This record gives sequence, structure tokens and C-alpha cells, in this order.
Amino acid sequence: MLFAFNLISSYLANIFARIEIKKQLKEIKNGNTEGSVRIKEFEEINKIVSRGLKNRIDEEIATSNYKIVKKLQHDIQSPLTSLEYFFSEAKSSLSEDLRNVGKQSIERILDIVNSLKINDNHSLIKESTDSETVAIFPILKRIVSEKRNEFKKRSDISINLNSQNEHDYFVNIKKSDFYRTISNIINNSIEAKKTNQRISISVSTKRVGTEVIIKIQDNGVGISPKDLPNVFDYGKSYHKEKGSGIGLFQAKEYVESEHGTMTINSIPNKGTEVLIKLNTVTAPNWYQKNLRLKKKNIIVIDDDNSIFNLWKKRLSSKSLYLKHIKSSEEFDHWVNSNEDLSDFDFLFDLELLGSKYDGINLINKYSLQANSTLVTSHFMDKEIQSRCTNSNIKMIPKESVSTINIDVIEKIESISLPKEIVLIDDDKLVHDTWEMVGLNRGISVYCYYDIDTFLSESEEYSNETPIYIDSNLKNEIKGEIESEKIYKRGFENLHLSTGSRLDSLPNWIKSQQGKEFPLQ
Repeated sequence: MLFAFNLISSYLANIFARIEIKKQLKEIKNGNTEGSVRIKEFEEINKIVSRGLKNRIDEEIATSNYKIVKKLQHDIQSPLTSLEYFFSEAKSSLSEDLRNVGKQSIERILDIVNSLKINDNHSLIKESTDSETVAIFPILKRIVSEKRNEFKKRSDISINLNSQNEHDYFVNIKKSDFYRTISNIINNSIEAKKTNQRISISVSTKRVGTEVIIKIQDNGVGISPKDLPNVFDYGKSYHKEKGSGIGLFQAKEYVESEHGTMTINSIPNKGTEVLIKLNTVTAPNWYQKNLRLKKKNIIVIDDDNSIFNLWKKRLSSKSLYLKHIKSSEEFDHWVNSNEDLSDFDFLFDLELLGSKYDGINLINKYSLQANSTLVTSHFMDKEIQSRCTNSNIKMIPKESVSTINIDVIEKIESISLPKEIVLIDDDKLVHDTWEMVGLNRGISVYCYYDIDTFLSESEEYSNETPIYIDSNLKNEIKGEIESEKIYKRGFENLHLSTGSRLDSLPNWIKSQQGKEFPLQ
């Protein structure tokens, strides 16, 4: 719409310019000598306006292209993730030839996605001199994909990425320097290719203790035993016609600057193995290491059918009910017909194309942090990380859907049930119901009609005791506000139990639920 407006504005500006110039020409004919000066002034002004409009139009075109590329990346990434999983499941039933064709096809699609480079602020390979905490596998996946794209016309080169991990590990590195180091090592392997023989390069990761080990292995010409001790020396180059001898020197220097180690093993005519060891760091607060499902009902909010089908496949052995919702508007409608959202676990995509809200907005809107996970391919975007951290939302990469470990926590919940809970509610019927259910579950339920009465007896309870507070107490007291008194006494396991849902909660309230007995 704005693009069309700019075109119309430019057209109208030109019409206005022509009218004004004709007017001044008529003035000149009538003997007004100032008209020629005004024509020149107006022509200059018109040029400036036209240039400004042209620049604005160019910006609109660039923005439109950016949005198209982002949409393409979004649309391709989801079915690609699903395809990778289904292919991995079917590999054992396929011949070697078909497995190779399938693997190469998936790799090519990934290469195409990553070749759609856009000049934005969230590029994974944006140059930066600062150290960042990054997930190691996704950045390696990007490097390998782009190297395959770089050498796509070379049928004698094969570059693969493998991982022995069900979840990712994090390291603190200078991302652009790391990217350059791995890229140069792969280039070295390609240049060490034997004449008239295919070169196969494998990049893999595994964790040993507190370290993640990156292995880059090839079947090239190798390095002789006499040259191997000097391979990191400045200016030394082997099997490269135009080698400067500084690539491996700089690579080792960089890895050691990250408090890591780099070693090389090689056998002549068999190949070379480069091992990089980096110290792992604690995963960020937003990262969900394992997917822990506490409920039998799972709601998948994602605009892509293939991701829902992948979740359905992954959870098929768990005896769970799955529902697929594709937009924020559909989710709002569904929430209005389901009073108690605590009966569900939610898997939210970030981008819901065509929707008013994204996944983070919806989690915050309905206070679903305790039973939601954000699943997105934008998990390395710093802005998204910040939003998740600020909202206490857990996140996993969409790329991990096919491999992440999934726990259904039925037995864990029954083992870890508290021995006692506190209910503060002004309704005797609710007291009686909770006490009866608690008796059947082996849980002591202590009921109070108001917060002050509980505070007078609070020393009898552990600070870890779960306390459930109604929102609407007698005398128009709001439980979520008045409960700050309980929090200041050292009780932090506070929950709102109310028939009406609040859009936001004070920071001392951990969760909200309906009026039913918790821990079902």
C-alpha cells in the first residue's frame, strides 16, 4: 500500500511541477523577470523531492524483497525439518543408492534456504568482535551448508555434518572468527584431495565431560609424519600450490584464544583428522534441554501442517491427544471455549503468518509460561532470546524437533507430590472439595478464608509449601495483590486459583489455574 502511495505521490508531484513552471513562463511573457529565477528554484526543489521519493520507493522494494525472502525461509524450513526426520526414520528400509539420493536432496534444499542471504541484523554470521554464547550445532550446520553451496558444481566433493547428541551444547566464542576457522579447515581438506578421487569431508560433534569436540575428517592425501609436528608453524604449507601457510597457524591461535585446543592426526594417502575442543558453558535460561510434557492433552500452535505431523509422529507412542491450531485468532477462539488451560501443554511456533500475535505474545497474553515451549528456527536471534528471558519462556530450535528427548512426567509427578498444601478461598464448598480430593491423594489440605488468618499461623508451614489463593476474596480483596504479604514472609510457591483468567500476574505469583484441585 505504501509503495503504491509513493508512486502516486511522485506522479502528482511531477504534475504539480509542470503546472507551476507553465505558470512562471506565462509570467515571463508578461514581463515579470523574476519568473525565470523562480523556475530554476522550483526545478531544484522538484529534483530533491523526486530523488527523495525514488529513494523511498527503492527502500520499499528492498523491504518487500526482505519480507519475501523471510517468508520463503519460513515456508521451506518447516517441511524441511519434517522431511529430515521422516527420511531418518525410513533409512533402514531403503537401499544405499536411495539413501544417498534422499540425503543429497535434503542437503541441497538446505543449501538453497541458506543461500537466500538477507542483509538484516539477525544474521547468524554477522561480523562481531564480541564473544557470544551460541549453540554449536546450528552454526556448524550453517557453515557446512554454505560450503556445500560454494562447491555445488564440484561433483567430486562431499561435505556432511553429523551429531551424536540428542540436544545442543553451548560455547562462548567470537562467532565470526569461529565461522572463518571452520570454513578454512574445510577448504584445506578440499585442497588436499587426491588426483582423480572423490574427497569426502565429515564434520561431527560430541561431548566429553565439560568439553564439546568438533571433528573435521577427510580422506585426502594426508600429511607425512616428518611434516606433522610443524603443521601449525607460521608460513608452512603442504599439498597447496598457492598456500600461504598462515591458515592453520591462525586457526590454532584463534582456538587457543577461546581457551580451547586444536590437534591434527594424519596418515599419508588415508586422510587427516582435525580435532577442536572447546569448553561448554551453561545453557541460557531460555533453552529447553529436554521436552517435558506433564499433560495428556498437547496443543500445537503452528501455521505449518508438516510440523504438526512431525509432532504427531514423535508423540505417537506416548498415548497423548494432539490438537493443531494455525493462527493466533484461532487460538483466542479456542481459549474462550476452554475454561481451564492448566489441563494442556502447549508447543508454540514463533511466527504465525497472517496472525495478529506471535507465539511469545500468546504465551504472555494467557500466562502460559509454566506449560508452554516455544519452538522456532529463530532461536539464535538475540531479540527473541531477550523476549523469552524477560518473559520466562523456554525455547527449543525447530531443527531439534526430530531429535530432542521427550519425557512424559506422569510418574515423576506422583512421586514428587507435596505432603501438604494451603488453600485461601472464601467459599466453603471449595474447601470441602479440596479436602476430600486431598484425602484420597494422601495430601493434607489446610484451608483459610482470608490471608490475614493464614499469616497468623504461617510459622507452622515450610516456606516451600504450595499456597493456592483465590483472586476474589471477601470485602473485594484481590488475592493476587494481597498475597504479596505472604511472599514477604518468605513463601515463594504461590499460585492463583480462580475462575477468571488474568492477563498478567504479579512477579510473586508463579502460576494461575482454575478452581479445581491442583496436581491432577
